[in-house]
Amino acid sequence: MSKCEINFKGETLVLITGASRGIGHEIAIQLSVKFEELNGGSITFILIARNGEKLNQLDNILTQNNKIKVLCISCDLSNPEGLDKCTESIQKLNNTFNRFLLIHNVGDLPVVPTKSFNITSNQVNSSIFLNFGHIFGLNNFLFNNFLDIQTNEVEIFIVNITSIVATQPMVNLSIYNSVKAARNSLFETIALEYKNVRVLNYSPGPIDTELLHQIMSDEDIRINPMIVNIKESIHLFIELLITNKFYSGETIDYYDDINYIECKE
Repeated sequence: MSKCEINFKGETLVLITGASRGIGHEIAIQLSVKFEELNGGSITFILIARNGEKLNQLDNILTQNNKIKVLCISCDLSNPEGLDKCTESIQKLNNTFNRFLLIHNVGDLPVVPTKSFNITSNQVNSSIFLNFGHIFGLNNFLFNNFLDIQTNEVEIFIVNITSIVATQPMVNLSIYNSVKAARNSLFETIALEYKNVRVLNYSPGPIDTELLHQIMSDEDIRINPMIVNIKESIHLFIELLITNKFYSGETIDYYDDINYIECKE
C-alpha cells in the first residue's frame, strides 16, 4: 500500500449528504465494503437525507459489520432550520477521529426544467440553499466546532459530487447549472486556502437516477446520454479517494483519463 493511501486505521468519520438513495447510497455501500477489505479500525457514518425510513434501511445494511457505527439524520437541507437540526445532532458525537471524509452529494432541481425568466424568487432561494448555501454552514460548523483544521493531526478529505453542467450548461436548467458551477469554484478555493485538506470535485457521469429522468423529461433538452452504471462510477470514485490519486481541488469526470496522476508520497 502506498504511504498516501487511506488505510482506515484508527477511527474514521464519513459524512454523506443525500445518502438515502442513488449516488449517496451507493457511496456508503461501497465505502463500507472497502473498509472491510482493508481491515480498518472503526468507522462511523453520518448519513443525512430527508427520508428517514430509507436512511434506517441503509443503517441496517452497514451495521452488519460490527466495526461500523451509523448516525442517521433526517433533515431538509433546503432551509436553515434543517441545517441547524443536522449540526445539533452531529455536535453530540464524541470527536476521537483520526480521519474525516465529508462527501457533499445532496442536490436537486428546484422545479421541473424551466426557462430562466419563469422562475420565482422563492424557487431560486430554496434551490440555492439546498444546492449551495448549506455547504458553507455545514463546513463552517464542522471545521470551527468539530475539527481542528489548523493541525495535521487529522486527515481531512472533502468531496463535491458535481456534474458536467457546471461547465457545459443545459437549456432550462439555469439555477442547477449555476449552483453546480459555484460549488466547483468553492471547492477549488478551499483547496487553495487549506493545504492540509484534500479536496476533490468528482463528476460521476449520467447515472440512471431520478434527477436524470427529470431532466430528460423536458422536450427542450435533446440529449440521449450513454447511461453510466452507478456501481462502476462509484467504484472509480472510491479508488480515486482511497489511493489519493488526484490533485487537491481538481475536477475529475468518470470519462477522464486518470492514469497520468501519481499519488504524492
